[in-house]
Amino acid sequence: VSLGLCIWTIGSVWRVIATTRMYLRTKQLLSDMGTQSEALSHYIGKPVYICQRVSSPMVVGYLRAVILMPTSIIEQLDLAQIQAILQHENAHIQRKDNWFALFQECIAIVFWWSPVMRLLNKYIHVEREIACDLRAASQLSNTKQYAQSLVDCAKLMVHQQQSVLAMGLFSKKKELTK
Repeated sequence: VSLGLCIWTIGSVWRVIATTRMYLRTKQLLSDMGTQSEALSHYIGKPVYICQRVSSPMVVGYLRAVILMPTSIIEQLDLAQIQAILQHENAHIQRKDNWFALFQECIAIVFWWSPVMRLLNKYIHVEREIACDLRAASQLSNTKQYAQSLVDCAKLMVHQQQSVLAMGLFSKKKELTK
């Protein structure tokens, strides 16, 4: 029993350290967000910052969530594609996905050892992204354009030799296809 408790404690502490490092990186991003795009913020109704330090579009923050957009996406995609991506990110804010992800992480700290929990977390992540895709697509007049925006964003990241998995819109090719 003591050995099991010791192993569980080490695993939980390791997970807390990993989560804390992720939190500190996010806090650092918030302190150096870049410039706010008034036009994009007006379109989406939420603060949108153009940031060189991020490799993919993302939502950060809990009480005052903001959207961070990579400079490369702003420079290389057209406005309609950017708006489609913003709709997806705004869906995360509307659904309060950051709060749910925090709750998920707290559960994962306790049950770090469970393969079922890892699979469930992965499944929830994919379903969360699909739910945001559906919400974003339903708010746009051209759903094909939304799908093309996802593909173009992925191509841009591959061209820049960045991890497409970091994009957050999908974690594997099969999720992109779905």
